[in-house]
Amino acid sequence: MSACTGMQRPVEAPPPKPVAAPPMHLVRFADLEGPSGPGKPHSEAGWADFYYKRGDFKRSIALLSDAVAKDEGNGVLWRNLGSSYAMDDDFDNAVLCFERALKRNPSDTKSCYDLSVVQGWKGNLPQAESAAKDGLAVAPMHGGLHSSLGNVYDDEGHPDQALREYATALRVNPRDTVTRFNRGGLYFKLKQLGAAEGDFDEVLRITPRDLEAAQNLAAVYILQNRLPEAEKLNEWVVRQHPQDEDTLENAYFNLGIIYDRQNRVEHALNMYQLALQQAPWDAAAYVNAAVILERLDRRSEALAYWQKYQRLFPASRRAAEIDKRIQILLKMVALDQGGPAVAKASTR
Repeated sequence: MSACTGMQRPVEAPPPKPVAAPPMHLVRFADLEGPSGPGKPHSEAGWADFYYKRGDFKRSIALLSDAVAKDEGNGVLWRNLGSSYAMDDDFDNAVLCFERALKRNPSDTKSCYDLSVVQGWKGNLPQAESAAKDGLAVAPMHGGLHSSLGNVYDDEGHPDQALREYATALRVNPRDTVTRFNRGGLYFKLKQLGAAEGDFDEVLRITPRDLEAAQNLAAVYILQNRLPEAEKLNEWVVRQHPQDEDTLENAYFNLGIIYDRQNRVEHALNMYQLALQQAPWDAAAYVNAAVILERLDRRSEALAYWQKYQRLFPASRRAAEIDKRIQILLKMVALDQGGPAVAKASTR
């Protein structure tokens, strides 16, 4: 029997855990000169495009750096170099390149869009907003720019403005799954679950193998207590063997929540343990696993989880409560281990 009634159910922190929005797509690499034969580039820019499309961004950067040194007035080269830097996570150099592209062609909406996206990635929201608005002054119905502006407003805490921008972007391109995903995430935060479900469902209709959309749709189902549907989606995500550890950990965690609500506690415990194999820093999974172990009267195992949590998160806002729980369990485990010896001695 537990003496700490405040922890008798797994915490739902956060139940469910929505998947983060995917990054906005940068504009595709411009085809400056085309191939000299079937799939054969014949210039530095062409080879840079070749390597960019294969994910070798450092080699693309090296080639484009040489190209812009020879043709500094070419705004497209600067934009492509910025794209390569951005995909290589060098956002500072990406911004410099997009700004140089715009100096050479102020009406280049592709560079405005890319600059807005990267400034958003950097957390420079005023600059991201300014770049998006500069582009929209040139092309008022540029869907990507409206979408990027929507992201800025969302991050700034202006959901109504964000929803207006997302709606405009989707009128321009109804099959824009990134914008629709982001809008679904905003609806989720606003607890407008029906609208969120509609967006995630549409993303899956367009791209049926989108694991992030499937998980977020499952998160909606959990909050609506549609547990069999949520279970089915998360199990499907696990079967896809995602390479991203966060995606797999999130699916296991939410399956733990589902199974616990169905009172399938052993299954729930297994899922939390699998989540921790993927993400050993998942605080909520430690708490939920420990609580279930206490419910199963597996006190020594529960104690180990609480102690691990305490070591990993010493500054937790629940530190005092958890320390008290550990002290109680230490005494209970000691009694459990000493019980048989005491009983035997009392019969002599």
